[in-house]
Amino acid sequence: RSAVVPAFVIGVVLDLILRSGQLAGVVTAIGQSVASIAVTIACSDLVAPGRSDSSLEVGPLYRLTRTRIWRLILLSLLLGLLAIPLLIIFPLGIVCSIRWSVSSYAVIIEGDGPIQCLRRSWNLTKGAWWHTLGVLFVVGILYLIIAVLVEGLFAAIGGLATVSGSAAVGGFFITLGSAISGIFITPFASTIGVVLYYELRARH
Repeated sequence: RSAVVPAFVIGVVLDLILRSGQLAGVVTAIGQSVASIAVTIACSDLVAPGRSDSSLEVGPLYRLTRTRIWRLILLSLLLGLLAIPLLIIFPLGIVCSIRWSVSSYAVIIEGDGPIQCLRRSWNLTKGAWWHTLGVLFVVGILYLIIAVLVEGLFAAIGGLATVSGSAAVGGFFITLGSAISGIFITPFASTIGVVLYYELRARH
């Protein structure tokens, strides 16, 4: 929890200072991404102690997170390029998206490059495509439920504030809802992803 909260607090504080829901929303999204990487590393260290160079303290976690960010950006760009032709052949796109679904965890946990991690994800999900799809589907449903409940509540409050003539306060509450939702969702999703990754490794 201590690794997650600071990243989300930054976005909320900036929203309060800048009174700009859009700008703070971008900052919160960045904070969520960074916190997700840190939590994934922490979960990995709990599952397999000693594998990484980090500890469960906030400082070492975020220093190691910094070394993974650019590789994840490269992986995202590569997946974006691959998605263009795969969208044309829709069934193949679904198959490949599941086969590559743990590639980001390979980057974060193993620290390898994007192409190597795509290959590793493809090998790990071999023979476990339906299992991987089932886990991701259940996690997605639970993620959606939590997001709707938490963000919906704050969006309603923000909507009332906006109708009352205070758009800045309304934007603040919407961003606050997104941040609080992320505090609950990020550790949950990261933990499931790490466990799935190590389970697929154990199968091989």
